[in-house]
Amino acid sequence: MDGSFQGIYAELLQLARAVMRRERRNHTLTPTDLFHEAFYRVQPHLENGGTLRQDIRALFAITMRRVLIDYARKRTRRLNKLSQSHLPVENCTNPILDPDRYEVLRLEKLEVALKKLDNESPVHAKLVELRVFGGHKMEVCAELLGVSDATAQRQWNFAKAWLIREIKKNERQ
Repeated sequence: MDGSFQGIYAELLQLARAVMRRERRNHTLTPTDLFHEAFYRVQPHLENGGTLRQDIRALFAITMRRVLIDYARKRTRRLNKLSQSHLPVENCTNPILDPDRYEVLRLEKLEVALKKLDNESPVHAKLVELRVFGGHKMEVCAELLGVSDATAQRQWNFAKAWLIREIKKNERQ
């Protein structure tokens, strides 16, 4: 790890803590675990050097989101296997009523909608990743995307509305 990365270590760990505060209370993944898993996935991209501080932060935010989604999917598979093999059908709880499973389902729905948005408009998807998972302010997102603050705000409003509509549409199906 070179000196430039050591300088933002604390900042990235703080980002991991902020991301984990938005997760369910009994999450078994700690902010440090999340940070280290993201670092393990991002490290090959950092070895080139010359990466800007904001770019590293954005890359870590996206990677942490992917780590959490992978973790949620594994947990859902584990819960489904347990409920299928050990509990009679009449004792199974409705996943919508179980708060832990509901959070996992909500995260997966967001991921599906975000992937669809990325296919239709990568700029809007990138903005959502930077704002929601990266915790960036609108001014920083505008700078990273190379657009004005007003344009970034319009894109943010569109992306939020599009995602809400898409998630609701998928829930009805």
